[in-house]
Amino acid sequence: GLAVGAAAGIFSVVKNGQAKDLCPSFNACPDADGRSKWNAATDAGTASTIGFVAGGAILGAAAILYFTAPTPTSAPTTGWWLTPSVGLGSAGLVAGGHL
Repeated sequence: GLAVGAAAGIFSVVKNGQAKDLCPSFNACPDADGRSKWNAATDAGTASTIGFVAGGAILGAAAILYFTAPTPTSAPTTGWWLTPSVGLGSAGLVAGGHL
């Protein structure tokens, strides 16, 4: 989101400069090419804003999850397991454990 916002923002600034070279504002633009560049700059600005808002919201949510996550508890010191084992022409159980 942040990368899209930055890229669209740069595109918007470039298109805005091109539009201002043709006419001072959208309403004072006599030709379609100038109005098209003004529209492209405005659309890219909107996309930039949406990208930055979405990226910021996702980054904020990730930070909240990271900093409020419970700390992992230590693993038990003893345990055992039993796992089925199946292969071509064989089957069995694998047992293991640790103290």
